[in-house]
Amino acid sequence: MSTEADRIAWRIHGREWRAANPERAKQISLEWYHRNKAQVAEVRKMKRDAARLAETGNAHA
Repeated sequence: MSTEADRIAWRIHGREWRAANPERAKQISLEWYHRNKAQVAEVRKMKRDAARLAETGNAHA
């Protein structure tokens, strides 16, 4: 089980690694996006729908 300290350490490590390897980080990000394109689109649609409901004041509908 991961502790908060472990998560923070990994976040810092990831940030440092991406800064040291910008091209590889970009490549990994694109690969991840293409593998998960359907889920990304679904989440974006859910966020749009939620924003639309909040705008009309029907958030509890």
